[in-house]
Amino acid sequence: MKRMATGDTVIGVAVSALVLASLLPTYRARAFDGVVESAIADVEAVRQATTRVRASTGSGPTAVQRGMVAVGVSARLPAGSALVRGGFS
Repeated sequence: MKRMATGDTVIGVAVSALVLASLLPTYRARAFDGVVESAIADVEAVRQATTRVRASTGSGPTAVQRGMVAVGVSARLPAGSALVRGGFS
């Protein structure tokens, strides 16, 4: 029975590390795509809520401080819309 030499083990570890290193950018890109899709969904929810406010009151919601959601709009957002997620709000 032939035993594996230390050099063979080092080569195996190096190949495994290279494979994992080549997969890391793909994993990060997919994670970032998830954040972008979440942000798009939140913006779309605010847009639809604003449209509903405008349709029911005849005018847009009152201006508020940056990062805040107008009262009329926040009441018309889908249930569970936090609009604050890891990395953006």
